[in-house]
Amino acid sequence: MKRKTKTILANLMMLTAAAVWGMSFVVMKTTLNVIPANTVLALRFTAGALGLCYTLFKHRLTLKKAGAGALVGAVLYAAFALQTFGLKYTTASKNAFITVVYVVLVPVFYWFVKKDRPSLRIACSALLCFFGIGLLTLTDAFTVGLGDALTLVSGGLYALHIVLVGLYEEKCDVVFLTFLQFFFAAVYSWGAALLTEPLPVTIPSGSWPSLAYLCLLSTLLGFTFQNIGIKYSEPSVAALILSTESMFACLFSVVLLGDELTLRMWAGALCIIVSLVWSQTRSKSRKDTGAPCVNEDPHSLPSSEEV
Repeated sequence: MKRKTKTILANLMMLTAAAVWGMSFVVMKTTLNVIPANTVLALRFTAGALGLCYTLFKHRLTLKKAGAGALVGAVLYAAFALQTFGLKYTTASKNAFITVVYVVLVPVFYWFVKKDRPSLRIACSALLCFFGIGLLTLTDAFTVGLGDALTLVSGGLYALHIVLVGLYEEKCDVVFLTFLQFFFAAVYSWGAALLTEPLPVTIPSGSWPSLAYLCLLSTLLGFTFQNIGIKYSEPSVAALILSTESMFACLFSVVLLGDELTLRMWAGALCIIVSLVWSQTRSKSRKDTGAPCVNEDPHSLPSSEEV
């Protein structure tokens, strides 16, 4: 399969993940009313780890790989936990908007790690996307309350998670790395649940469909698609695509909850679409020379090579 085709498929996978995650804002908000946060996270990450445990029979587990999984899993758990607790104290739309601060932070973090400055095209498209998401989802005055502050920190951790996945995929199979981070995130979640939440937790029968969605689609499918997508796409472009979860969250709220879609929100959606197209537009000189459009940015991800 040609590299350009791989990149297109990878971007489509990340867009699918973003749509699934957009729906999860609605599902998670209602689920937290009846099930404690760490228990929900523990169930989600456990399901993800079980779904990918077959990779243990295909890849050799080393201390380096375990260490990478433990670190990436810790960052993933912390990001999820802060975002989830933030969702309890703020609205779903503000939670979605503030989280996507990682769109701007990913190239900054990657610049710090790789010492390569992102291109002006990527930087401008990221800012446009960030502005569009603000128009789309920020419906009231921005105040730094408890929920907003927790969500803001989680956005930084999501950016760090994307960068770490990109770095470790150079030496570890993407699916195996996904399993490892799920496993360690599940360990952290169960430990936090035992320490902070009353057990056993009674799960109402009506919550099982929501848990199934969060465990199988949002966690297992979504993060597998994300990590595969990151492997074949530029980090900043990946962040832009994944950030559209806020747009999907808003659209699903309109369809399922009857929220009003204002002119301002339409303008935000248009800004996001333009930014995504702009972020993947090659310069004429690149096109004329026949250089590949994939990973042309100086801070792009190299191919994965297993240890």
